[in-house]
Amino acid sequence: MKKKIDVRTLTTSSVLTALSVVLYFLSVRTDDIAITIYGFPLLLAGIIFGPIVGGLSGLATGIITQLLQYGLSPSMPVWLLAPLCWGLVSGLISYMLKYRISIKTLILNCLITSIICFLFNTLAIKLDGIIIGYPVYFVYAKIILRLINAILLSFIYSFILSDIAPRVAIIRQKQSLKK
Repeated sequence: MKKKIDVRTLTTSSVLTALSVVLYFLSVRTDDIAITIYGFPLLLAGIIFGPIVGGLSGLATGIITQLLQYGLSPSMPVWLLAPLCWGLVSGLISYMLKYRISIKTLILNCLITSIICFLFNTLAIKLDGIIIGYPVYFVYAKIILRLINAILLSFIYSFILSDIAPRVAIIRQKQSLKK
């Protein structure tokens, strides 16, 4: 039997995807680091709707932002992994935790997802360095700063999620009742 995505899930995940794209372009960027909260809506999509819908939201965000900012490039598939993971990994972690929404599970989810996305972005930067030809030390010289940024953002995401956790839990319960 095929599982259908209802209109509310499709609409909400589409709005979260659009919000993520907008937040991506509102980020503060330097040569070394990007301070952005574009991952938050994707994280939320994964937590509420699970890994498939969250992953698709992340993939759509990645494709749109990459095409609008850089166009097609050889490293584009690797750059798509981080936004994909914001939705997919957060959804998988939520699934493994049986969608229990508590402060501890949200912090764990945000931290693990942030670290995995950090690793994929580092891989993409390294690949770009190989393709474009800038020195490899550029990637490694900024890694500590980027890791600190990823961890700090995960705690900011956790703080925001802890405030809206009761609402997220209600949405998640409604989602599970439909199944």
